[in-house]
Amino acid sequence: MSAISGDIEQKLGAMAEILNAMAERLGSPVFPNDELVEQEWMQHITRLRSQEFCFIVDLRNMSFPKEANTDTFFGHHLVNVPTFLTRVHPEFLDAYLRWGTAAYTLSMDPQHQELVRSRRAVYKIPVPVQFQIRKDGQTISSYYWVVQTARPFRLDEQHQMTHQVNVYSVLKKYEEGDMATFKAEICESNGMVTEEATYSLVHHLNQNLLTELGAEARAILESYRKGINSADKVADILGIHPNRVKTVQKSILKYANQWYPWKNFTMAKQFAHFLNEGPR
Repeated sequence: MSAISGDIEQKLGAMAEILNAMAERLGSPVFPNDELVEQEWMQHITRLRSQEFCFIVDLRNMSFPKEANTDTFFGHHLVNVPTFLTRVHPEFLDAYLRWGTAAYTLSMDPQHQELVRSRRAVYKIPVPVQFQIRKDGQTISSYYWVVQTARPFRLDEQHQMTHQVNVYSVLKKYEEGDMATFKAEICESNGMVTEEATYSLVHHLNQNLLTELGAEARAILESYRKGINSADKVADILGIHPNRVKTVQKSILKYANQWYPWKNFTMAKQFAHFLNEGPR
């Protein structure tokens, strides 16, 4: 089994903080209906196509108490989220973690609690995953786009999610530079996109990014959002050196392109305009 890289362990930091906060309030997991949920899982395994695999994820320790059909794709059973993350294309790892964490956090929002209690709230997120198979004595590795569909599986006594079921459907082979496929959405269990919730997801993600960028970057972006067109004018308004504006803008672009890999921002003011436009 592949070793977990230090880079992936570092990128799991934001998720770990959420899990630690969850652990303080989550009780023993309970099924809304033990028999019903167990039947659902067995039925799902039965109807899995060769292009699908799935996990039940224990959100308290990121392990897989149950998984199905992973041998076909990975040659062994994966045991937890970190080992799965070693298979995610490195150019999309940041975005995958950010969007997944934001979608999970949003699903815990009180306004969406009814969907969580009924286990109808799901989110979908495409991501390139590396599959390795043995064929004719050789190991063949290729990246394929898979669509992860995640929804609540087990809830505790306070109707907080402790376990999540993730289903992965193979979409197509990954081609270098194909960023446009990556797009996360909030849906109901029938697959219908919930536009209001998806808008909330992007807004939530934007706020997370702005917080992580810091006050200086937020001030620069806010200047562009108000219509300022040049770095020199921004520097003059904020009372900082133009070179400092350019340095901060490089950080803005780095983070923006990691979190929104399909957009390919080349200027900070492009990202500022994106924030004004909202999700598309």
